[in-house]
Amino acid sequence: MVAATAAVVLIPALMFAGGVDTTVIPGLPDAGPVTPWALPVVTTASDLLAILLAGVLVTAAFLLPGDGPSVSAHGWLLLRRATWLAAAWFCVVVARILFSVSDVLGVPVPELGLQPIAGFTLSISQGQALMWQAGLILVVALLSRAGLSRGLAAVAAILALAAIVPPAFTGHASGAGDHQLAVSSLVLHILAATLWIGGLGGLLLVRRVKAFPEAVARYSRLALVCFIVTAISGTANAAVRLGDSPSSSDRGTGYSYSPRSVPLLLPV
Repeated sequence: MVAATAAVVLIPALMFAGGVDTTVIPGLPDAGPVTPWALPVVTTASDLLAILLAGVLVTAAFLLPGDGPSVSAHGWLLLRRATWLAAAWFCVVVARILFSVSDVLGVPVPELGLQPIAGFTLSISQGQALMWQAGLILVVALLSRAGLSRGLAAVAAILALAAIVPPAFTGHASGAGDHQLAVSSLVLHILAATLWIGGLGGLLLVRRVKAFPEAVARYSRLALVCFIVTAISGTANAAVRLGDSPSSSDRGTGYSYSPRSVPLLLPV
């Protein structure tokens, strides 16, 4: 359902907003017709799977009441789902690496060799970030199958959240004027929003469980903290990017932040 909704939103957005440019310029390398479409699709899929995985693990480890030192029976089921989500996320990240190399070099994926892929993942910051992400996801997949301990589930949840972070260090915020504040606020923004949305998704999976009211009560406290952190970190990040006195050319960028604040007002 989530994937279908994302596809319905993403594909028209790419078509009508000019997010995909398949124009072939004579004399320049061309990645083919697939890469321009596949790269934003796998990037969106990666974000969705990250949110779902973090939400499932947080629900199993923290929101659902445990059975002593172990997760509950429903928590165990969530851990099993987490394994498959982690496996899917890992595959999507690998695909993202391949399509990123294809996009950078202007070579279709089937024609890529091992040398350019290795060079991208070992020497380029974006590739290194994706490799770190893939490695952390593999650890999360293994931990989700390693046992029933709530402590183990909590470690898996923390590592799942950590796996979301590496690409943030290579995004637009890394080039902002106040680098440290820009990156720190972006990381906090991403983590808080992930917990907020992912936790809600995890609750939906256990809505028929007897302990659901207690899980909702715990999530309410978590959501309040996430709401505050998301608002503050988003404002700080926008301020760093726009500067204290934005020029007229920056005002359009400033206006683009306004729609992003609308979801923050909905729970109020």
